[in-house]
Amino acid sequence: MKSFSRFFIAAFVSSIGSQITLFAAPLLVYHHTGSLSYAGLSYAIEQGIGALSLPLGGVMADRVGATRLYIIADIARFLICILCFLLMISFPDDIFLVVSVCAGALCFCLNLAYVALESAVPKYIPQADLHKAQSMLQSIEQLSLLVGPVAAAGLVAMIGGEQLYIVAAGTFLVSLACMLLSGRIGELSAMTHEASPLADLVTGARTLFRNTDLILLCLFTTFNNIVYCSLLSVGAATVAGTFGLADAYYGALIFTAGFFTLLVMMLVPALKRRLSMSGIGILSVLGIASGGLMVALSTQFWMFFIGFALVVAADALTSVYLRTERVRHIPSEHLGKTLGLMVMITALSYPLAGLIVGIFTDLIGFNALILALSTLCLTGNVLVMRALSSRAMLPAGPETSSARV
Repeated sequence: MKSFSRFFIAAFVSSIGSQITLFAAPLLVYHHTGSLSYAGLSYAIEQGIGALSLPLGGVMADRVGATRLYIIADIARFLICILCFLLMISFPDDIFLVVSVCAGALCFCLNLAYVALESAVPKYIPQADLHKAQSMLQSIEQLSLLVGPVAAAGLVAMIGGEQLYIVAAGTFLVSLACMLLSGRIGELSAMTHEASPLADLVTGARTLFRNTDLILLCLFTTFNNIVYCSLLSVGAATVAGTFGLADAYYGALIFTAGFFTLLVMMLVPALKRRLSMSGIGILSVLGIASGGLMVALSTQFWMFFIGFALVVAADALTSVYLRTERVRHIPSEHLGKTLGLMVMITALSYPLAGLIVGIFTDLIGFNALILALSTLCLTGNVLVMRALSSRAMLPAGPETSSARV
């Protein structure tokens, strides 16, 4: 774990940069369009472009190594942030298009970095300590969720939204330096690959779709993500538009959600001693569904505030559960390619959530939409968890035994 510290530091610094851009994009779009639907559409564009990188990321993680892939992603994000700033200054009337496409490109690279990190951790960390490492990764993400929005909110008041991309570029440069100093650049690229990238993708797809447990985990994550991403896509617009509050309130909302989530992550080791991983998964479903219900019924900002924070914290538990469970079902030699495809499938719920918000908000209202999605999340995941529980009691067959080679 100690030898992996620079990787964790790089993940933290780059996560701060990602949080800054995630804070800036919806604010810039809403301030230039004044529309919740456009905010949802921008989020759909961003996440749709990002999802395209995931199969590529899995293949590259197995072929060139996780550290090298992370370095490539950091270099690309640095350049994209600089380009985005220059385009916004040059084409101020096209902010929606510029921000949406650049946010998509950043999301594309973020997913490459995510797959690289997810591929590296199980290869470096013993199985017995894996849940601790996954909890640490989630804590890093949530700590960046505290630091990033607070820094972004303060910087918006001082230098403006467009300049946030210059600050984010600096964080990716620092992350790049940490990765170059990690000393692990060649460790994960020792494997030789005679198969083509297409063959690798086919192998990953075969590994995924032949394992019912992995398919059920994809469904579990998708149901949770739709609620989480729907809230995330319009959080800034809801604070500024529906409740008529200043941008600083959105920063406070994200900060509080991140702080609450960090506390939850600190409790994960204690929860793990008292509950199975399935129990943690069930807690995440209940948290997301109840938080979504509170948002749906909110008539005042404090109700939206609490519901939003609860959904964000519960989604972090979803990540701990998913990260720990899925690696148990994927052979180590196919980890990157299978993981990339699996993350791509679950990540499709991100643009799907944005499209749902963009299409249905004007038709039925955002509160009614969140109520329907929260009900779907709870109902769907009751069935998924029941199926996973039933399969866990079955004797190991060819499907499960081969997945644990």
